Amino acid sequence: MVKTSPFIKMIERLGRDLNAQPSIASLENSLKKECERKYKAYPRFLRKFTGLMKKYEKLEITKCIRENCEFIFRTWFSKMFAFDSNRIRIIDPIQDSYERFAATFQYVLNSDEILQIGKMMKGSQYALLTRLNEKTFFIQIIGKALNILGRIVESHVGYEFSIKPVEVIQNAATDGMIVELRFIGGELG
Repeated sequence: MVKTSPFIKMIERLGRDLNAQPSIASLENSLKKECERKYKAYPRFLRKFTGLMKKYEKLEITKCIRENCEFIFRTWFSKMFAFDSNRIRIIDPIQDSYERFAATFQYVLNSDEILQIGKMMKGSQYALLTRLNEKTFFIQIIGKALNILGRIVESHVGYEFSIKPVEVIQNAATDGMIVELRFIGGELG
């Protein structure tokens, strides 16, 4: 019997949640529930991330994120959302001003994950999901997870702060696809 990966189990839970409450906001709510399911890892991440942020002035938060982006984003996606940490890369983190940073999130989706996402979408009662392709849905997952992380930062710094995707690149891989998502964070207004 083949063991189902934690990532595929998360995709199945997201599918069930989206069928129960079909709306685009439901995806973000389902991802928040994924975090809360990690009753040990989520509080541990929040403690470590908050500890990192406290080492910087509130106006230097983008510097904090840039200097610690590998830990922050790799931990966030692998521990909260069951992405395989060996297939996550954070590329070219830059801080273009004290209020903004940018980086590229790269993940290699394997063919089993693509297949499972497709099955979940085809079996969905949620019309929006049946119209999306696997890559687009996966990008929605990453984007919503970044939104949640931005709100965590915002609650710490006390001013409007967001993290959002700005560009998507997809390349074929030997066994699946490579998804790269360029994102920015900061006081984006």
